[in-house]
Amino acid sequence: MQINQHKLTTNRFTVEVDQELDRDKYICITTEAQIYDVSTPDNNDGTFDRIYKCKAIGRTIVKQGDDKLLLAKSKHSRSQALRRTIQKDNPEEEYYEKVMNAPY
Repeated sequence: MQINQHKLTTNRFTVEVDQELDRDKYICITTEAQIYDVSTPDNNDGTFDRIYKCKAIGRTIVKQGDDKLLLAKSKHSRSQALRRTIQKDNPEEEYYEKVMNAPY
């Protein structure tokens, strides 16, 4: 299989920043994302494209011009952030599931 292009697409996401942005300046957005789907559609010319779909999770940083970095407020709960951190640090360990399913 010959891959013609590798493409990354993100879902539409919204973040809240704590100050006004200047409409005339470009912004740089850095976010943590997770790939949730990979497809390989046929281009009907003997090649295929590989498309990675991802969703924004975790921390998002917004920078505009030379201004300071703005840490966007996450719409995820603290427990979701903790679970992602545990899974990222040690994906083989079932620690989070074991603790959450333990009897009181």
